[in-house]
Amino acid sequence: MKKIIALILCFIFILPLSSCNDVGEGTPKYIFMFVGDGMGMNAVALTEYAGIDLSFNDFDTFGSVTTHNLSSEITDSASSATAMASGEKTKSHYVGVDGNGKKVKTLTDFFKKKNMKVGLVSSQAVNHATPAAFYAHNESRYNYYEIGLDFCESKVDFFAGAGFLEPDGDKGNLYDMAGERILTNGEGFLPFEIDRKPHEKSLADYLEETVKKLYSEEGFFIMCEGGRIDSACHMNDAYTAIREIEAFDEAVKIALEFYGEHPDETLIIVTADHETGGLTLGYNPTEYEMYPEVLLNQKISYSRFESEYVSVYLEKKPDLEAVLSDIAYLFGLSDLTAYEKELLSYAYELTKAGTGAYTKRDWVDFSDKTPLTVQVLRLLSHRAGIDFTTFYHTASPVGLWAKGVKADTFAGAYDNTYIYEKIVEVSS
Repeated sequence: MKKIIALILCFIFILPLSSCNDVGEGTPKYIFMFVGDGMGMNAVALTEYAGIDLSFNDFDTFGSVTTHNLSSEITDSASSATAMASGEKTKSHYVGVDGNGKKVKTLTDFFKKKNMKVGLVSSQAVNHATPAAFYAHNESRYNYYEIGLDFCESKVDFFAGAGFLEPDGDKGNLYDMAGERILTNGEGFLPFEIDRKPHEKSLADYLEETVKKLYSEEGFFIMCEGGRIDSACHMNDAYTAIREIEAFDEAVKIALEFYGEHPDETLIIVTADHETGGLTLGYNPTEYEMYPEVLLNQKISYSRFESEYVSVYLEKKPDLEAVLSDIAYLFGLSDLTAYEKELLSYAYELTKAGTGAYTKRDWVDFSDKTPLTVQVLRLLSHRAGIDFTTFYHTASPVGLWAKGVKADTFAGAYDNTYIYEKIVEVSS
């Protein structure tokens, strides 16, 4: 609780934090940049309220970062990652190019000129928006094959995590071209932490492999993305998001272990590209109370629920009571009120009927998501005393935490383009 209060005070007053900082002399040789995709400040606080102590919340330096792009007050991941990687604002969907489509220089270019190693780690695909901003140049983040070719021709030394999206094209297979520069699970994303099996590698595992691969006297820059926080928040799946932030923090702990061995040479930065979901810590019917422990009853992610349960419902059309029995077991939603049953019944029937049966109100309530899944997660959130306002991104500022050599440079309130400028400043 003390950490949460301190975090909120920092966020409100944006203290310069001139005292108690990790203020190192000289230039950092080893730089870790962590990006929690879609990780808003409220999601960080909710994770702590749920009983998970996040290591980066103990960092002494805190900043507040705005995220708008040239197209909108509400950014997407491609343009936000480009801003952080290059210091240049650009349009939505643009990656590694400015608003006119011109290639921009990135942190990869900067650090390679210093003869340092560059590594990327992500729970999303290597050619997904955030990693791509550090090596690719394209006016559409969705040109996955072209972006993958950019990776194969880039100066990035190593990537670890999820595999390529659309790996086959007219110039050959991306995995074949990437060779030993990439260590992946062969899929387009890592499994959600809540669903991950013991034999499957975590984000922290991949980061640890990358550190071992890149460690040298010349130094390194590693960008590590917790990419599936965003996926969970897009679906308003609060507990899956909490577990993804926890997994993200386990990766941060790998950097902290390295920092412990190299305290005078290491800088660790933790931030987000934008907020997703419009998460609010409070819900009208619960008044001034929150019950985050309710979320802990959830056993699987929304994705697994849809692939293993909803797909069966659509095929076999079981009665509502059988569906409610599954929901009670998987999400802890037992002792339903008559009103809650009515909401779930409507969502189930709408799921079976398809989008052709949607009213205008249904589009507002469910967007392009599966109504039954949305309603289950919504009821769980409401019982916990929280709510979401959107299935998409928001313009809310995000946090930045820093520790190590010249960490105090990152205190204060600034735009995401300044992250690039500050990293260059402390590394020059």
